[in-house]
Amino acid sequence: PYTLAVYLAKSYLKSFVLMLCLICGILLFFDFFETFRKSFTKDVPGHIITQLVLLKIPYYIEKTLSFAVLLG
Repeated sequence: PYTLAVYLAKSYLKSFVLMLCLICGILLFFDFFETFRKSFTKDVPGHIITQLVLLKIPYYIEKTLSFAVLLG
């Protein structure tokens, strides 16, 4: 039973982490371009936009955690 439980936990954890990364990656991708579009006329450097988007990672993880559990 222990070996089976470890195997199932690894299998589930892999799919869960993959779904979480996939969903968050898609959201960050679109958020980056949306933030870039909004700040294009304001002459903001690209590394500042990237930092702003990367600071939203915990927020997106929190919001997409339930979907990752459901789909993973």
